[in-house]
Amino acid sequence: MEKVHIGSIIHEKVREQGMSVADFAKALHCNRTNAYSIFERKNVDVELLADISKVLNCDLLSIYQNSVPNPDCIVLIETNERKIKEIQSDDSIRILYVQKSGK
Repeated sequence: MEKVHIGSIIHEKVREQGMSVADFAKALHCNRTNAYSIFERKNVDVELLADISKVLNCDLLSIYQNSVPNPDCIVLIETNERKIKEIQSDDSIRILYVQKSGK
């Protein structure tokens, strides 16, 4: 399965909805420069992706999740870094560590 360029998909969804970049940025409480930077990203923070999904009224999290090669199971866990390191010692699973913005 080919990995998606999430920024391109976001830009495409903005265009499909006839939304201007200025309106998109305003809805995300950022400026146009930041909105354009989102369109260039290969990866987007989960919290930001959830916010963008709400603004565009589409499930971008599922689109991105479905781009993960051969996912047997995807589990989102909120925990501290020490626990994540303990879990990573098990080679039978893969953990994607996503730091919350502002921390």
